[in-house]
Amino acid sequence: MGNWMAWYHNAKVSEEHRIDATELMPHEDVVETSFEEEAMKRRQRQQ
Repeated sequence: MGNWMAWYHNAKVSEEHRIDATELMPHEDVVETSFEEEAMKRRQRQQ
């Protein structure tokens, strides 16, 4: 929901007033590793 709200807001304001979706989702933590990094870790463990 926060991602959609940020997209909607950002479509209506200038670039200097845009917000990041995580600003609207205070319950979300910053991801330590990306999906790709986690996939590579799993792949290396399987080999």
